[in-house]
Amino acid sequence: MGALIPETGSSDPAAPDGMGPIVHITRYFSLNTFGGVERYVGELHEHLLREGVGSAVIWLSGGRDHQVDLDNGRFTLRSPASRFEPPDGTCREAFEKALAKIRPALAHFHTFGRSEAACAEILSACGVPCVFTYHTPSCSCRRGTLLLWGKGQCDGKIDATRCLACKINERSGLPPVAAGIAAQAVALTDSPATPSAGPWLMRREIRDYATAFHHFLETTRAIITHGDWVAPVLIANGARPEQIRRIEMGADAEFQKTDGASAGPDGNLFAVGYVGRLEPTKGPQLLIEAFKSLDYDRAKLLIFGGDNSKTGSFERRLRELANGDPRIEFRGRVAYDQMPAVYADLSLVAIPSVWYETGPFVLREALAQGIPVAASPTVGDPGLVRRAGGWVLPASSVDAWRKFLGESFASHRAGKWKQRCQPVDLPTTADMYAEITRVYDTVRHSRAVADPVAP
Repeated sequence: MGALIPETGSSDPAAPDGMGPIVHITRYFSLNTFGGVERYVGELHEHLLREGVGSAVIWLSGGRDHQVDLDNGRFTLRSPASRFEPPDGTCREAFEKALAKIRPALAHFHTFGRSEAACAEILSACGVPCVFTYHTPSCSCRRGTLLLWGKGQCDGKIDATRCLACKINERSGLPPVAAGIAAQAVALTDSPATPSAGPWLMRREIRDYATAFHHFLETTRAIITHGDWVAPVLIANGARPEQIRRIEMGADAEFQKTDGASAGPDGNLFAVGYVGRLEPTKGPQLLIEAFKSLDYDRAKLLIFGGDNSKTGSFERRLRELANGDPRIEFRGRVAYDQMPAVYADLSLVAIPSVWYETGPFVLREALAQGIPVAASPTVGDPGLVRRAGGWVLPASSVDAWRKFLGESFASHRAGKWKQRCQPVDLPTTADMYAEITRVYDTVRHSRAVADPVAP
């Protein structure tokens, strides 16, 4: 890690075009967990430092005390754990103190919640322009998946009554019609005299969140997206098309070195790989259930990754689900520099995501190495999968994965399965971060637009 950015905020003479410090604001940066957003923020932070651009990270932590790591340029601010709860005065004060140290030229938000909205207001008052990357549907979806009723894609517009109905459906199991009636009843009975609890409180939180998100999008100078489905969601919530910059995600250069690459596992073996966090939204449970139901003794399912939760309960559930099938192996977490070797020993990378993804990185890493990929339709760039000769399943379901795996096993049994496809030419992660840096430069040098009146 580089040193903390200059407290004076003066432009580093080695920085391109005299670019000043960048501050990244995120609630996903825990040292105890590691996912796509954490990696993205950390690598972008390091990229800027290597390019001579000052960079710091403010982690909006739910529960930790305010602290500053002067060696690594990281600030931890205690904020509400819920995205729907506004921060208290101590959090605002701590953020202002962090800004006084950093004196940023630009702020890059990687998550959104009421705390981020408050930070953006402070930055706006200081004349600091903001950029936002929409990484996950939890930025705008109360359910966190962008799946209306937990099934099909939602248009993403935050509506207090509809979002409340969808959440009631998730929590209680009520059918959509019944959940909708319940939410309408809450809306009709809501008044200043209604207790601030239960569904009435949730509806008010969603309503206030929608207002805050709309204003945040209106006043953000540029919005970076990496998924095909993101722009319509942003526009539905107040963003303007000209604000949105679609940047293709990259794969680390290490995955694009094809010289001497493995030809894959022994032709006798069909190795299906799942690479990623073990959590329900990523869908490993679908893959395990589908795989276990198929009788093919030359197949293996290799699970790489871990459960980031404190209890590890979901990983235990997955192990119980796989229990009794010796073909399913949990390989745990693997060091990042060893991942090219992991991919090289797979016949297929399966991405069974349930929620809508803007990536994932795994997709591009596998394709860069010429590994066949099958993905749920919720990945960020299904067109890329198809262009690479991979497969986009019709649904994120056990039945869809069972059908696909069954057909793949039959192809392998007949000797028709190709262990490798032509590697896809992709930008590197360094290319991607350089493109983001150019967005910063454009924002800082463009004429500031007048901010709309705050709600």
